Amino acid sequence: MRPLPLSFIATANSVLKPRKTDGIDYSHNWGRMEVDLLGDAQIAIELDGDQHLDNPEAYRRDRRKDVLLQENGYQVLRFLCEDVGKRLDEVLDAIIRALSHRAQQQRHKEQPEWKNSIESRQTLLG
Repeated sequence: MRPLPLSFIATANSVLKPRKTDGIDYSHNWGRMEVDLLGDAQIAIELDGDQHLDNPEAYRRDRRKDVLLQENGYQVLRFLCEDVGKRLDEVLDAIIRALSHRAQQQRHKEQPEWKNSIESRQTLLG
């Protein structure tokens, strides 16, 4: 994998508050796997190079990893390494949208059930 642009690394570190970076193995009670970036907001970011697309076994392994992460509450965002270099703004926008959505979900969970019910009805009624 080619080195990542410094602007991506800086932005990812500031918005994700990563637990582990740089492809470090992440151990958890549900297994051991390599995750490129794993944020506190339960967002996992995977950067795929050619080896991920050209090798069927690598592709299968990545899908299994996605399922494990999703089963444990993580949202998985996958980007091509090439896009991090050539379409950095789009990649960062996608990450920020995912973080915003996660924050909104968290706020919704923290509200009392009666308030969620009222807000849902108001949304439906327009």
